This record gives sequence, structure tokens and C-alpha cells, in this order.
Amino acid sequence: MARLLSTKKLTESQRQLVLNTNHSLVEYNAISTEVKPEAIPKRNIKNAIITSQTAAKICIKHQLMFKSVFCVGQKTANLLINAGYNVVLICTYAKYLSQILVEAYSNETFNLLCSTQRLNTIPSALTSAGIEFKEHHIYSTIPHYKSFSNQFDAVLFFSPSGVKSFFSVNTKTPHYLVCIGETTAQSAKKFSKNVSVSLTTSIESCIARAIKLLNNQ
Repeated sequence: MARLLSTKKLTESQRQLVLNTNHSLVEYNAISTEVKPEAIPKRNIKNAIITSQTAAKICIKHQLMFKSVFCVGQKTANLLINAGYNVVLICTYAKYLSQILVEAYSNETFNLLCSTQRLNTIPSALTSAGIEFKEHHIYSTIPHYKSFSNQFDAVLFFSPSGVKSFFSVNTKTPHYLVCIGETTAQSAKKFSKNVSVSLTTSIESCIARAIKLLNNQ
């Protein structure tokens, strides 16, 4: 029986994906988020860039008005579409979104709604292309440090912040680091060579990838 750690608390259905195998599961939230009300824009926005489900939920809750929305992640887009927003572009990763914005929307201006700890992928691309944009840091990411005495066979990571939080207080490197996407994987590769990426950017896919690795070890 292998030991699997999730750095995000799972739903019951997600938990069962692990418990239905012979592997054990430990879970905790390596990070949490805090809304920054003072940073939430008070005016209507023409072109919004939203790269996380957290940012999408904040925008929906505060009923922000956008003419067009450019998204990273299908689940982020689904939240906005279901809330009635006009999502015109959905990309799997920020680097792909950046490329399309530079190639096809260079005459537009944008507002990026994101975390205070956002990555530099989109701002760097827009700045290099001379595209005007404004950032709104509408939430911050707070690490929750928890050290573990036991060795894990695999750890699930869902963000670069989660990777940083875990390895800030844990020195034992798990056999496998399983990441939800390439951006998170890049952070994980600083700590291990055994980094695997889920087939899609979903928690379920990340769990499935970990179980396959554990079953084959």
C-alpha cells in the first residue's frame, strides 16, 4: 500500500478515487486565499483577463461587468459562462493565452484580475509587445505550513504556491511529485526529477495520474 498526500482537501468523489484503490490518503490545504476588496475595480471593464477559478468566483460574487473575458482553464471559463459572462477565448495555459493576445489582439487594452503572487507570464508578454494593460490584485495567496514526519510515495500539487508551501517545511522528497499543469511542474522540478503532469488540468486527472504511477511502481 502506497501513501498519497494531496496538498488540497478533496471532495468526497475525488477522495473515493484514491480510497477505492489499495493506497492510503492524507490531505490538507497547503494554501488559502484572502480577498482584497480595495483592489476590486468599481467600473465596467472592456477586456478582462482571468486566469484562476478564485479570481472568477470573486468577479462573479461582486458582479463585475466585462464586455469580453479571456480565460486560462476550462473550469475557470465554465464558472464565468454559467454566470452569463461573454468568454471569447479559453486557453489551457497562460503562455498560450499570451501568444494569442499578442498575435490577434495587439490593438486592444486589457485588465488582468489576479493574485498578488501572480506569475509574470502574461504581464511580461503584454509589456514586451507594447500592449496596454492594468493589473488588479484582487486576492492574495496565504501559505499554510505543515511538516510531515512520514515519507510519502506521491504528493499532488495544484499550484506553484502549494509547491513552495510544502517544501518550505518538508525536507524529505516524495518519490513522485504529481502536478496539475506545466506551470506547477516547473516549480516542482526545483525539488525533484520525478515530476509528472496530469493529462488535463483537473484534480481528477491529477489523482488518476498519481494512482497509475503508484500502481506501476
